[in-house]
Amino acid sequence: MKQKEYWIIYPEYFERHRPRSKGRRLPKTLAKDKVSLEDLKKTCEKLGFEYVVEKDKKYPANWYFSKGRILIKKMPNKTKIDIIKEIARSLR
Repeated sequence: MKQKEYWIIYPEYFERHRPRSKGRRLPKTLAKDKVSLEDLKKTCEKLGFEYVVEKDKKYPANWYFSKGRILIKKMPNKTKIDIIKEIARSLR
């Protein structure tokens, strides 16, 4: 598995309490209070994404907590932010 073929998605991207400087990638209206790796996994299954779960990885700005991450296979017609917004809408 080459990482260039996947987008790396961390649960921290979706957390409302986290400032953008600490990793939130969405406006607060789309963000959620708490997001777990399991929530992201279920959402990716529901949306039909091809993904890989890595439970032992840490978000660099939050290195002292291990929430894990998901690798989503890149699609030619979507950008990473499109995927993040689609996941956020589905999480709500």
